Amino acid sequence: MSKDDTAKRKPNLSDQLRQGIDAIHDASRLPKGDIEGDLAAILGVSIDTIRGWRHRGNIPSNDPQKVRLVRAMVTLSRRTLDEVWARDTLLSADYDPVLTEQMIQSMFPKAGTYIPAARCRNFFGRDAFVTSMLDSLEESRDYSVTIIAGGPGFGKTEVGREIALGALNRLTFDEVVWITARKTDFLFGQQVSEQDADRLALDDVINEISLQLRCGIDDVRDALFSNRTLVVLDNAETAQLGSILPELAKMMHHSHVLLTSRQAIDAPYIKLVPISGLDTEFSKQLLVDEITERPLELAALRHGLSDRLKEIHALTKGAPLALHFVASRVRFDGELEPVLSDLRSADQNVESFYRFCYETAWRRISDESKTLLRNLGYLHDAAVSRDELAVICELSPSAVGASLTELELWYLVERFTTVNGPKVDLHPWIRSVVRSGMVDSWQPSAFDIGRLVQLRRERIARWKRSNK
Repeated sequence: MSKDDTAKRKPNLSDQLRQGIDAIHDASRLPKGDIEGDLAAILGVSIDTIRGWRHRGNIPSNDPQKVRLVRAMVTLSRRTLDEVWARDTLLSADYDPVLTEQMIQSMFPKAGTYIPAARCRNFFGRDAFVTSMLDSLEESRDYSVTIIAGGPGFGKTEVGREIALGALNRLTFDEVVWITARKTDFLFGQQVSEQDADRLALDDVINEISLQLRCGIDDVRDALFSNRTLVVLDNAETAQLGSILPELAKMMHHSHVLLTSRQAIDAPYIKLVPISGLDTEFSKQLLVDEITERPLELAALRHGLSDRLKEIHALTKGAPLALHFVASRVRFDGELEPVLSDLRSADQNVESFYRFCYETAWRRISDESKTLLRNLGYLHDAAVSRDELAVICELSPSAVGASLTELELWYLVERFTTVNGPKVDLHPWIRSVVRSGMVDSWQPSAFDIGRLVQLRRERIARWKRSNK
């Protein structure tokens, strides 16, 4: 292909902008002069500048301005402008081709982009539950909201994630909007922050839907009507559900709302689905998976699992997070019986059980790990990179790496990969514990220190015996 042919094929900026403004005019019925004025206001330039781009093909002066122009026009067009138009417009404005593809992926994310990554290596014991939920969503003509309700650590988020992915795979829905209600926290049945202003409100939900569906706030209702959308509200007990759900329910036609929550809500348009812990067999599978991952450190659990499985299941109620904590305690203590003894003396309330587990972990982690955990707990969005953590916590990268490894062994942090690279996050319940100030009273006693010393001595003795 000759250079002349290449030049002929390159999109013309004036043509692209005229096509874009025509699309916005058709979608909004606004006069084209008003559209130019709106674009000028959004970009912070004069209307003459917009007209210079439109009529004479002048190239916007800087790269951020080019991207903002295309984003603004896609939004104002109510999504009638597609990927081809956006790509051609950026290229016609001499935007870098590689960066153009990255921007296109950002502006037009594939369905399911906002569904979170898996927290666990494997998904145990919920396949039948997920299948039942998917079947129910395909027939959900009598209600517009489904609530998965259960205690902390029962794996509601993981189940919600599998349902969202399954709904896309089955083509039950075209889009998934995933919203995590974390503006405030929920601990022992109470809001950590009691101010309604700190709780996720209807406006927050509508704004997030508009961002993920790439439409204007005023167009959310139309977008939910025209596209089969599953709106997932995770950790919904921390949101203002009394004002959110009635309004969202009115917007659902082909779309549906799925909540995960510790609170059950009753209304004619709501289907309530309780979730409990894993049964004994699946609890065993989870623990065996832990043992397979760390066979030497969990030898005591492997030897005692068959005889003590029923007791472990009864004490943890089959909650996946609780089972992980049992494994982490055995890994640290090197024995199963002391862990079960402590569990028997703990309150049978599952949240009190978690408090017991977290307090045990807090007393045994390093000061650097405590610093990292505190900082993560108070971040509005705890999904951050290791480099960001090093800056926030004023720790060296190596110290951050060591602390993350320690915290991960106690199931206090979660690492996952996003489109922006590896990130670190907290389970919502752990964030609640940190923000509540509960950890401030958890200082190691002389007895705890003595027990740690004794455990280390016993480990050394066992190691010496095994290496004779």
